[in-house]
Amino acid sequence: MKNDTGQNGLINIHSGYPTPAVILNIPNAKILDYNKNALQYLSEEFTGILIQEILLHCQQNQIETDSPAVELALQLPQSKTLHPFRIFYQKISVEDCVVQFFPQKISNASLSLMPSQLETQLVSIIESTEDIIFSLDNQFCYTAFNRNHFLTMKKIYGLDIEIGKNVLEYMRVNGDHVKAESDIQRALDGESYSITQVYGNELYERTYFQANYNPIIMDGKVTGCAVFVKDISEEMRFQEQLKALNRDLQTQNEKLRELNHINSHKIRAKLSSIIGLSQLLLEDCPENENIQLLLQSANELDDQLHEMNDVLHQREKPVFEQASPLAVSNVWMIDDDPLHHKISTKMLELLDSGLKVKSFLRADEALEELQNSQSLPDIIFLDINMPYMSGWEFLEAFEERSFNIKIHMLSSSIDPDDENKASNFKPVSGFTSKPLTLERLKYLLSKKEE
Repeated sequence: MKNDTGQNGLINIHSGYPTPAVILNIPNAKILDYNKNALQYLSEEFTGILIQEILLHCQQNQIETDSPAVELALQLPQSKTLHPFRIFYQKISVEDCVVQFFPQKISNASLSLMPSQLETQLVSIIESTEDIIFSLDNQFCYTAFNRNHFLTMKKIYGLDIEIGKNVLEYMRVNGDHVKAESDIQRALDGESYSITQVYGNELYERTYFQANYNPIIMDGKVTGCAVFVKDISEEMRFQEQLKALNRDLQTQNEKLRELNHINSHKIRAKLSSIIGLSQLLLEDCPENENIQLLLQSANELDDQLHEMNDVLHQREKPVFEQASPLAVSNVWMIDDDPLHHKISTKMLELLDSGLKVKSFLRADEALEELQNSQSLPDIIFLDINMPYMSGWEFLEAFEERSFNIKIHMLSSSIDPDDENKASNFKPVSGFTSKPLTLERLKYLLSKKEE
């Protein structure tokens, strides 16, 4: 019988199938290919009945290409004697199917099934699953593999694997054989475990695999290992996409925080000084239209900054206010902006010309003065962003020293996070965004009775 190559170049029954196997073209009742293990059985009578039985079974049961493998127990003739065969076949195209058959052998005048029913079921199981399954001996050589493993090795290395060959010889790219040898040896040492690795020739395809390694134990000794593998490339690629998306989101969040800081502190710091100074000038020249227009424009710009801040935060600003005006006679201002000191000092004088006001451009100098001064303030107005020592650092040091002094945060910040953070410090009684206005001061302070 002529050995035709056929239409199924991907199905290599010579190396991928250790059992007797043939490729059948069902409509033409023709054997397209067969391996050497099947050669001794391919008489004209045998093949005729074999094709007839499979064709009949396909027609009666409407076997499709994507159907699982099918097992048949048939009486087929060989030579002059009828011998039973167990048939295992699966369609690989509309017209073709791969057939494996297992003849029964006669021993001591009795028939013993070879392989047994259990063995045949195991073959059916490993060929029907989407998992990649193979086994190796102690020398790293194949003792069995399913078709999925054969096709996977072809896809990622471009090679046809064979029973009895060393698996590492197929993997000598990108250091894959080193990883594989280490993983297999763990199983040969008796360990059952699971691991995720990347294998494959970059010229073909690098693939993520999750492999479960299990030692094969016979008579108390490890004789090899069985490996069950899943291709998890899609899952890993999805995870990588999520990680990349998360990195992009973190980058965007950092940019948003930077934008918020610029909006809430740097821009508003200058704008609040313009608003505060304009308000002071109007106290002296209330009819000056130029100052009125400047103040109006500045307030409109400030409104826009508040709207931008609301968009960035997308939440309501927390309510953080002292319960009632604080009676004071001595006030300290801690801020690194000299112009802010002039504006705030003038506002305090307008509120009460008898108030004692002391200004500090550095928070660390104010802290040192608190430790040594005999005349402590009733309230401290404290900025947040300052060199040398920030407002937050000042508050931490202040709490450690247990001063009985109220602190009111006075900052260009309109960031709700800053207000929330300030509320966690016990000495802090409230939070005001610059500029400090006369109306705001009247709400916060009252004259202390001597």
